[in-house]
Amino acid sequence: MNESKPGATAPPDDSASALSSLTSAVEPNNNNNNNPETSNINPKGTMNMTTTTNTTPAATTLVEGATVTGVVESKNQHGASVNIDGTSAFLPVGLLGDTSLSDLAKGTEIAVNVVDTSGAKPRVAIADTAPAATTEVTEVTEVNAEVVTETAQAETEVETGADDLQDSIASLAAKWGASVKFESGSRKPSSKPGKPKAARVVEAPVAKVVTETAPAVEEKTVAVVEPETAPVVEVSEPVSEKAAFFGTVKVGDELTATVKFKKDFGVHLVVGKLGFGLLHVSEMPGTTMEDRKAFLTGLKYKQELKVRVIKVDAAANRLGFSMVADEKAEFFASLKVGTVVEGTVSGTKEIGAFINLGKTVGFLHVSEVDGKSREVRDAKLAGFKRGDKLELVVVDVNRDKQEVRLSQRRLSLATLTPGASVTGTFSSVRGNTIVVDLEVGGRGLLAKKGSKRYEYGETIVASVKSVNVAQGTVELV
Repeated sequence: MNESKPGATAPPDDSASALSSLTSAVEPNNNNNNNPETSNINPKGTMNMTTTTNTTPAATTLVEGATVTGVVESKNQHGASVNIDGTSAFLPVGLLGDTSLSDLAKGTEIAVNVVDTSGAKPRVAIADTAPAATTEVTEVTEVNAEVVTETAQAETEVETGADDLQDSIASLAAKWGASVKFESGSRKPSSKPGKPKAARVVEAPVAKVVTETAPAVEEKTVAVVEPETAPVVEVSEPVSEKAAFFGTVKVGDELTATVKFKKDFGVHLVVGKLGFGLLHVSEMPGTTMEDRKAFLTGLKYKQELKVRVIKVDAAANRLGFSMVADEKAEFFASLKVGTVVEGTVSGTKEIGAFINLGKTVGFLHVSEVDGKSREVRDAKLAGFKRGDKLELVVVDVNRDKQEVRLSQRRLSLATLTPGASVTGTFSSVRGNTIVVDLEVGGRGLLAKKGSKRYEYGETIVASVKSVNVAQGTVELV
């Protein structure tokens, strides 16, 4: 490899020293005889360039799907580098399975499965996480762009540095008339000194799909509920048994209570284990106070009594009891629409009169006062005085609110019986029904038959079929 150019003049000693310094600056170590490159210029001006390439044993060829043993060389946050008989493979974090990256210390021997050999660096997985045979697997290789970029940049810098070094040596040799020849394996001088070459493009491995026959899998139907259509479940605080009990008890309920203890003014009773209340002496049976006190004295501990709830205090968890017959409730139970009652006027207003019925107070509206016109009814209402006795008919009963509506103009209807003869005048026709204003009050309803025509005010005589006092109508035939 020694070539000399005829007529070349040896450079000064200081130039030879400078060139020697340049070549030694790029040599990593001159203390042993394993230098990859050596360069000298002899006194005759000839440059000797020797390139020695280290040889390593041939790497083992890896086969996809094989299970092999390797040794951890290094690791970072993306995975670990594994040496498999001289071949460096990459173990990504995603293929560690149950193994922790912290468990893979340098020098650790591990069993791995080869999953991909198509890339620049084979990819392996921990043996117990490798895809099982006869299973359909879709392996998606995730490549970290940052690692690929850094590797490409490093390789580019090495290649550019080598080119620059060879260009510098060739330029310096040409300056002093020396000839330079690089042996096989070395790089040729760049045609354009100082211009860096383009960085090598490292292609990322493409996702590989391995399809094999998968075993039959039992199909299961899973119902998916969309968040927006999912039913809203209201969660309420738990209610105590006592609160639930008081939420169901109401005034008028009849219960069986047990004597807990007595006082001079009454007795405390309990209902089961939840209800607690007072039965006052005034609510005990008897016609006089002496009778009621005698009843109180005769009560015994744990004696059972049939009582009626007259008060519910849910906030204080207290009940009020009575053993006196509820005459008002009994009275309302006996009232029915069409019942004729007698009462006295207790007060009047422009819209009607209040009638005392003894056990309760009913209301007579001005429209139900006897009279064929509003003027007549208003005049009669204005003539009512407190204490006047009136015979009325019940037209509505509200037992929950304990209200009674009365009528004076429908009183005569309550006395009508089926078959009775009534007289009235023609008022109108509603479909196939003739409306008749009855002399006894109310309206008669007569089914239209044939082609007979009536004149307004014409007298009509008919028989009673049925009476509806609440509506103030009489069905006629």
